[in-house]
Amino acid sequence: MNWLALAERLGTGTVARVNFDSHRCLHTLDKGSGCAACTRACPVRALHPGRPPALDPAACTGCGACGPVCPAGALAPPDPVPALLACVARTDAREIELLCARHPAPSTGLPAPTRALSVPVCLAGLGAGAYARLTAVGVKQVTLRLDGCERCAWGTLQAQAEAQADAARRLLAAWQRPVTLQCLLDTSAQALEPRHVWDTADPPVSRRDVLNPRAWLRAAPRSEKPLGAARGPARERAHLLLATATWRLPDPAITPLDGLGFARLEATDACTACGACARACPSGALRFEQSEDAFTLAHAAPVCSACGACVHACTARALTLDTRPTLAGVFGAGDLRVLLAGRLVACERCGAPHAAHDNARLCRPCAARALGAFAGWRGGA
Repeated sequence: MNWLALAERLGTGTVARVNFDSHRCLHTLDKGSGCAACTRACPVRALHPGRPPALDPAACTGCGACGPVCPAGALAPPDPVPALLACVARTDAREIELLCARHPAPSTGLPAPTRALSVPVCLAGLGAGAYARLTAVGVKQVTLRLDGCERCAWGTLQAQAEAQADAARRLLAAWQRPVTLQCLLDTSAQALEPRHVWDTADPPVSRRDVLNPRAWLRAAPRSEKPLGAARGPARERAHLLLATATWRLPDPAITPLDGLGFARLEATDACTACGACARACPSGALRFEQSEDAFTLAHAAPVCSACGACVHACTARALTLDTRPTLAGVFGAGDLRVLLAGRLVACERCGAPHAAHDNARLCRPCAARALGAFAGWRGGA
């Protein structure tokens, strides 16, 4: 065993450095995007508005709040969730109190059996998916200590942390998962007690475990890439998918998921099978496949972040995004739902393959040029 590598794993996760992949940013993939989630969230203005936005690493203070809000996964601060889950597993906690690294009074808190866990980022850097994963490993009560936010440089993120908790409550209620998730904003009426605070970046190891290397490995914070694709769901959605993978869909699953970043896509026969929508999709939710004479367009609703890039990319206006789907509409249709399947023919002018409908002999661009209406085609006419 490489003990130096193990020691390095045990010591990771204390400094949050943000990686920014501008190629995954919605502003790169979708020229019609108005996304400003990251610049609105950043409490120290380390992200400057632009297309795409610009990151000032020197100004970043490592709050981690940009990670859960980015719908495309372009911004990737270190993920605190794997270390949090490892710490919960080691302490066998069922009731936990979460504190950020800057909490002014961590040494007092809720009495036992609640376990106090400190994460190395702002609580707004966790996301609703983190709470779903906590319930999936048996946690029954989560308390977010937000009572010190007003005196913190990250204080503007308090509302974001509360919104994430509210989103998690809605999602868990839709799945009928029993959990108590509360935000503690004022401790003046609470009977706080002295207690030990576990640092999630340094999970506990018993004296017996010191002599058991396998236990050390179990305790080590792990870096996760839940779905591993170059284009795949952003961190927040990936955590939610990992949590719900073994959950049974309630019956009836008619709870609406509006306002939670989910969507259901529909397509019409106006589709020309150009594939632009799938190329624009940052999450990989749209799959376009073609053979010599056929094509298939499919949509993975659980992965879709409702960013709208596909709709903007479709010049034929064949796509409609329903941003108020039900739980069954998102998770009840399987991992991948076929939207369209059809035959391909070659354009008589340029030879490009296009969907064979209405006996069209020319692809859409060539047909527009033939009519002298290329400008109208570019505008989606």
